[in-house]
Amino acid sequence: MARDDAAQAGTVVQPHIAVLLGAGGVGKTTCGIALGIAAARQGRSVAILSIDPAKRLAAALGIPLSGELTTIALPPGAFAAGKESGSLGAAILDQKAVFDRMVQRFAPDEDTYQKILANKLYQAISARLSGSLEYMALAQLQDLVESGRYHMIVLDTPPDTQALDFLKRPNVLEHFMENRVMTWLIKPFHLAAKLGMGRLMNYGEKLMGGIARVTGVQSLHLVAEFLVLMQQVVAGFHRAGSSIQRTLQHPQTHFLLTTKVQRAALRAAASLATEMRALGFTVDRVLFNRCLPPEVAAELLGLDQRTSLPLALQHLRQRAVDEVELSAGFLAGLAAREEKPGVLTLREQEPLETLASLLVFSEEFADYLDDIFRE
Repeated sequence: MARDDAAQAGTVVQPHIAVLLGAGGVGKTTCGIALGIAAARQGRSVAILSIDPAKRLAAALGIPLSGELTTIALPPGAFAAGKESGSLGAAILDQKAVFDRMVQRFAPDEDTYQKILANKLYQAISARLSGSLEYMALAQLQDLVESGRYHMIVLDTPPDTQALDFLKRPNVLEHFMENRVMTWLIKPFHLAAKLGMGRLMNYGEKLMGGIARVTGVQSLHLVAEFLVLMQQVVAGFHRAGSSIQRTLQHPQTHFLLTTKVQRAALRAAASLATEMRALGFTVDRVLFNRCLPPEVAAELLGLDQRTSLPLALQHLRQRAVDEVELSAGFLAGLAAREEKPGVLTLREQEPLETLASLLVFSEEFADYLDDIFRE
């Protein structure tokens, strides 16, 4: 059954999902884009969702990235023999647009949906609620999964400290809606919901008494209206959160930890790996990015240390030594916690500012893709 036919029949084929994690400045987004290009070149249907790609990368892809998935045209010669049917689309996350779509999906009717959009509290929350960026990225990821159109989806995540927020928050509204103080304050409005919105406001104002005068009854009205309107929507968010968690825990969801082979970057990567393990997830691959080409490193390491070398060559040799020792030490640290991820060493590239340069870089991922699609 074709992927589109499977989607229409209600049987969604789980695609391979690559979640790119890493500190800022290690080339995580570039790796994600190159990985997506590599999969498309092998004839697969691929979607890339990026949180915040650099403008130069959007320019290199030749498209104005937006919240809608935009097709990236690869030159015919880019595809492997007999694989011209591959396709590639990319989007940058628009959290407000995704939030609105989620609300529209779960609102009981169009009138309620429009009232939610017009609610000032919703307008503030949908753009600035803590954790919403990560949750909306996952919501859009789930939409792509359930479309049944893709063999592979690449998700770029925010750098470092925010990178794992999406694993901690299966439902972005959960803590807001379950806050005990908030619930106590709006309880009279909640109980009065059965009276209808018009009488609810008058009745709620009387019940709140002094609290309303201190807090501002207009603000309480906004909160009350928001909660009444959002009851079914929040239930829908909970259901979506459960689906997202199942997707993240699926065997075909792969977590790729990207890092440079430098002490500070490796410390950040080790911290992310530790936090992931505490949340019940493991690193599937470590991408050591911007390394010396293997053949160059081997030649440098083979030089006799007793030989007098030009200063520039001494520095290069020391870099090769550091890359070997630091990467080995990092992997040993993971192994001590019984984690043995695969390793992909990516050579340092020229500035990746054109589609042609990204096509060259994408070749680094061919063997990795062969491995995961063989599983």
